Amino acid sequence: MMKGTNLKKLAVGIISAAVVLLIIILYSNNTDINTDNNSADSTTDSNEVSNEHEQNDDLPESEEESQAKDGSVENNETTDIGEKEAENENSENKGSLEEEDSVSEPNAEEVMAEYKETFLEIQNQAKENEGNLPDFESKQALTSHFKTIMSDDLANWYTDAYFKEEDGNVSLLPQDGPTWLKETEPYELEKVNDEEYHVIQEWDNELLGHRFMIYVLTYNGEKWIVEEIQSEIVEEE
Repeated sequence: MMKGTNLKKLAVGIISAAVVLLIIILYSNNTDINTDNNSADSTTDSNEVSNEHEQNDDLPESEEESQAKDGSVENNETTDIGEKEAENENSENKGSLEEEDSVSEPNAEEVMAEYKETFLEIQNQAKENEGNLPDFESKQALTSHFKTIMSDDLANWYTDAYFKEEDGNVSLLPQDGPTWLKETEPYELEKVNDEEYHVIQEWDNELLGHRFMIYVLTYNGEKWIVEEIQSEIVEEE
């Protein structure tokens, strides 16, 4: 009787263990299925999001986006035009400054005529006043007058060579006058640089002989003046 009871207990234990094992197997299978389903759902969602982005990329631009791009293009075009206008203005200003800085070629005959007239006016005044110059109190004042058309050195040379000061009076020394440019005779205007030109004229007479008279014209920052007088003997062949 005892033996039969033990067999029943053993059978019940085996059946219970089998039931537990079956439950574990079923639970494990359900877990794997849920995991696979979740993974599939996640993949599906990702694909849907990606497809939506691709579709959005293919969609036409909205009116606001189009206007924003058009505005950006217009701004860029306006900036380019403004920069080009500024460059053109700078170029024009630069060209204007260069024109202002450049010195135009002297009118040789006008400069030489003023140079001659300045001296002859003083000479004629002296002749009318018995050789005296009542309008000038000193040789220094006379030199300042000559500097309006001559360099400092040339003005000083003229004053010392042709005039004297004595007892507060300035008078003309009796001698031949300077050699002037002959306007009716040929001459050559030779450029040395932008601020220096040479007026060259050939002379041939008993007093001077055969030579070139060279009148050096320079720009003093305001006008053309006579800087100095040079001469070169013409070599006879």
